[in-house]
Amino acid sequence: MTQDSAAPSGSDLRDLFEEYAQVYRFTTEALPHAAELLPDVIERAGLGAHMELLDLACGTGALEVKMQGLGILGDVTGLDFSESMLTQARLGCPEARFRRADLTHPAATWGVTGPFDAVACILGLNVVPDPRHVMQGAVELLAPGGVFVEATPHAGSDPRLVWARHLVMAAELGRSEAEEMAYFGPALVRIIKLSQMASQVQHFPTQAEILARHADAGLKVEYLGSTYADQATLVVSRKE
Repeated sequence: MTQDSAAPSGSDLRDLFEEYAQVYRFTTEALPHAAELLPDVIERAGLGAHMELLDLACGTGALEVKMQGLGILGDVTGLDFSESMLTQARLGCPEARFRRADLTHPAATWGVTGPFDAVACILGLNVVPDPRHVMQGAVELLAPGGVFVEATPHAGSDPRLVWARHLVMAAELGRSEAEEMAYFGPALVRIIKLSQMASQVQHFPTQAEILARHADAGLKVEYLGSTYADQATLVVSRKE
């Protein structure tokens, strides 16, 4: 985490993500997110309708919407601290449960009891003050043998490469750069500005640091790879 006296406080960060919610859907509609990251998470973690799933820092419910579209949405609960994000999530996937929770607090205060077959945290551990605390809460809520999956931007990640990959993927679908800019362009400036503000409190761990977190949480890593235009590390581990 960047140590900076001007870094946002907890309430400032909440306000930031309340504002981010207004354009966040453009982030999740980008092809490296919708057509690469989420399918990778679902496939590698084996997520499906047979599972009771807890989605931490669920945002606008992109994972739930994706699973719903694939016909594999089971018993899913999403947690986030932004009510604006959650409002969009409920509209996008009314079949899932969404509730407000502050993941910086003990898991006992999150309003869920478990045990869950799987816990996911997609592009979320990089914005919480203490990722190890959140992972420990996830482990407490996991059933024995349960799966934990995270996708986290790694050290050296560059969002410009995500956009470049989006344009390549769009072109493969017959969509021009002009068309993509017409749709995404109005939101891009706000997204970049908000991302820069959020970067003051973000973590960008190395793979070694991510693996150490999993080991410290008592999780056995089963898969380690890259996704999201190679800008995020994807890890699937299991509670022993």
